[in-house]
Amino acid sequence: MTDVNSPLILQAGDFSLDNVVDIDDLLIIRNSYGTVPGDNWWNPLVDVNQDAKIGIIDLVYMARNYAKYGQ
Repeated sequence: MTDVNSPLILQAGDFSLDNVVDIDDLLIIRNSYGTVPGDNWWNPLVDVNQDAKIGIIDLVYMARNYAKYGQ
């Protein structure tokens, strides 16, 4: 049994913060793909590798963890 007071550890790619990498996260990265800070659709949560752009590496992180749950 998980302690309800322990912190939730999310999977890389769980941009919707719902503890599972799924279609919702794919839609979020789709909206942000190709953006950089200052763009209207920029979302810093989606910049997994923190290179100040939403690109293929961020998508790969999400894809690798697709259908996985956090801890």
